Amino acid sequence: MKRKCILGLAGLMVLGACTNDEVIDVKQTGSIDLRPLIENSTRATATTVANLGSFKVDVLKGTETYGAMTVTSSDNGTKWTTSPLTYWPSNASQQLDFYAYAPTTTTGVTIDNTDKKITSYTPSTTVSDQKDLVIAYNTGTKTANEASGVPLLFKHALSQIEVKAKCANANMKVEIIGVKVVSVAKDGTFTFPAAKTESGQGKELALGLWNTESSEKIAYMVKNSAPVTLNATAQSLMPSTSGTFMLIPQEITAWNKENDKKTNHGSYLSVLCRISNVSGNNVTQIFPTTAGLYGFSAVAIGTTDSDKTWEPGKKYVYTLEFFGTDSGGGRFDPDPTVPGGGDKDPDVDPTKPEDGGKEILKPITFTVDVEEWTPVTVDLNM
Repeated sequence: MKRKCILGLAGLMVLGACTNDEVIDVKQTGSIDLRPLIENSTRATATTVANLGSFKVDVLKGTETYGAMTVTSSDNGTKWTTSPLTYWPSNASQQLDFYAYAPTTTTGVTIDNTDKKITSYTPSTTVSDQKDLVIAYNTGTKTANEASGVPLLFKHALSQIEVKAKCANANMKVEIIGVKVVSVAKDGTFTFPAAKTESGQGKELALGLWNTESSEKIAYMVKNSAPVTLNATAQSLMPSTSGTFMLIPQEITAWNKENDKKTNHGSYLSVLCRISNVSGNNVTQIFPTTAGLYGFSAVAIGTTDSDKTWEPGKKYVYTLEFFGTDSGGGRFDPDPTVPGGGDKDPDVDPTKPEDGGKEILKPITFTVDVEEWTPVTVDLNM
């Protein structure tokens, strides 16, 4: 969808899970065995059975805590080892509840008769360190699962964000070296689903499992080692070393470019860019004003029905179009700084705009007026 305002939101795709991977455990006689399955995503570093590595499982028997296990993979997920070995109850029909999650370093996990949740889950502010949080819930009995193992279908609990950009205008050169996502929830509390995690459309994790009401709003940023020069084909602005943003699912309140101030603004994307005018062999930088440096150009998100909410397990691909039929060079960032105190980045123009939201560039236009004929009377004597 093209949006006339700001950079022009040329496209926004929402991608769900694709296929399932399944691995069968080597049986340990009498012990509880687990079979991990993961709904895949398109991110290269997203969790799959092959790279899951390990996960934790908390087990309840009715209202009682029955056990806590760490399951570790070898041979790229073809074999799994459970520690400590935990055995089925003597009552073969006794149901056990299995709550599983990865990475195993996840903190704030509470699984008991009162709560089944992860409190204040916080993605790393360093995007390359952000982890794909996956969770699973299932039930099992000795009769049904002793021989085959308990299947655990892991679901992606976070939202994945990728930013791309393009510029087909031959008279404009746009170079982008970084991108940030601004004014989004820093953390959230996740409640495990009450229903088994199952495969198929309509069975994704619900947004309501996340609570971000008390969360601070922050910004995340990635930066490339060299700029991406835009052309007519959309290119990813995400460095290969960091992958995409893995952020808390949440409702998005869009930045209002007319009213939002620096200290109280909605959500937007901002690209660290240089914009130049091209005329023949002449290339003249026109944004920012300091030659060779980069400035922030912003566009609101949460402006369409597709991205007013970021849902768990979905990938949102934002494609920004510069200088197209309905788009220009963007608007001044209301907070043109590098998150985390990186304001002294030598690539960033230190000039701060006085009023975020103003258009960065406008084409040269003309006003034309032609005066009416003025009668001139000339008397001649013959």
